[in-house]
Amino acid sequence: MRIVPTYAVVADVLSPIKTLIDFLHIGSLVSWFTGNEFNINVRWSLLNSFPGLILPLIASATATFMFRQTYKSIPHELVEAAKMDGVPPMRFFWDILLPLTKANIAAVTVIMFIFGWNQYLWPLLIVTDPAYDTAVVGITKIMPSMDAIPEWNLVMTSALLAMLPPMIVVLILQNWLVRGLIDSEK
Repeated sequence: MRIVPTYAVVADVLSPIKTLIDFLHIGSLVSWFTGNEFNINVRWSLLNSFPGLILPLIASATATFMFRQTYKSIPHELVEAAKMDGVPPMRFFWDILLPLTKANIAAVTVIMFIFGWNQYLWPLLIVTDPAYDTAVVGITKIMPSMDAIPEWNLVMTSALLAMLPPMIVVLILQNWLVRGLIDSEK
């Protein structure tokens, strides 16, 4: 359900703005004021780019749910005390909420990094330039064709090398990951 609309947005990032301009008839309004025909023909594509690979994977229902549960577990008295002390909302977020949710941020970072790293279909769809191939797509390109003799040593070595970055992230953030996943009231 998400692949086709996400691809459409990544292929032309400005299409929602163009649709809004067409819906609000801003082009005809500008044409009426200026007397000239107003036409927007701007296209910004993220295909074959690292932002196109990364940005669509950031939005996650899992991350939203985890942060919702974490913020629901913050005592309401803490918010009231901050209001009584005159703490502005952004300062409350930076100085109080962010330090309280470091474990949750680390857990979501690990989960989303591994999810994004293991993606196969999304990079296969939006990348046509071999310079932007991901490790998972590269492993499938190493696999032999129909009649070729498989070189399993290359396939296994590349799979092992592709496994290293997620393993390093998990090892570095292991304590925070466990704390973020088993903290009370989630």
